[in-house]
Amino acid sequence: MVSPIPQRYIDGLNSANTDAVAELFSLDSQFLGGDGVKRVGRKAIYDFYANVFATRKTLKTSLGRVIEQGKSVAFEVIVHDKPMGANGQANSIDVVELDGDGLIAHKVVYYPNTREA
Repeated sequence: MVSPIPQRYIDGLNSANTDAVAELFSLDSQFLGGDGVKRVGRKAIYDFYANVFATRKTLKTSLGRVIEQGKSVAFEVIVHDKPMGANGQANSIDVVELDGDGLIAHKVVYYPNTREA
């Protein structure tokens, strides 16, 4: 079965809809963002996205590759406008573990390593 979570996440980002994004997460979900900060619980995740949408009124994103294995889903988030984040990174690979209800129980965001050796 193909999870609807990746496309619903992209749709929430593109519409800057904090409620739509937060509802994808379980109440006690854990989220390790690209900024390295671990957020626990839907409320903390809601607050994070509310801040993102407050500082960036619009996001133009699309869904890249999606790989699923059991309750794990990895998907590419392609950002088409100015890079998000202080280090100029935009595209990411998001890896989620779904709970029994199909909600995100755990999410980790990976950005490519852009540091020069």
